[in-house]
Amino acid sequence: MASKQPASITTVDPRYKRIRDAIEREDYVTAWPMASEMLTEKPDDPKALYMVGWCLRQMDHVGAALQMFRRALALEPDRLNIWMHYGACLHDTHQYEPAREAFKKVMTGLPADPMPPANIAASYVQEGRCNEALKYADKALALDPKHKIASLAKSFACLGLGRWKDG
Repeated sequence: MASKQPASITTVDPRYKRIRDAIEREDYVTAWPMASEMLTEKPDDPKALYMVGWCLRQMDHVGAALQMFRRALALEPDRLNIWMHYGACLHDTHQYEPAREAFKKVMTGLPADPMPPANIAASYVQEGRCNEALKYADKALALDPKHKIASLAKSFACLGLGRWKDG
């Protein structure tokens, strides 16, 4: 009699890693068909939705990516990496307040990561809210003094406030 694997043990599809690796190499010719196939096989799989959303955003299909991340979050609301990508898509579509809420959720879960406060700073810069931008840029720079997005946000915020030398 063959033993059955306990229900709590699941096998991870090796395509997830191949897709992630391809995206990180910016090889969308490889990543996109695999991600799309996974979503076709499992339309409500949060990981497949995430991978498709990631590919779509990287290929400049931000509106479609936003919907993939929104659906993935509906299925798996505690995944901070999905919140980060979702926030980035909201930012890309000029929905700054909801983007900040997404980044704040990530910031709460990953307090040592400079990216969420840097992204919040960037969103405030986009709205011309320079004092708020400085506050979050400084939080990010306290975590990583060389963080590019935080440095840029701080520079633009300083310029917006007429602090030419600091900008």
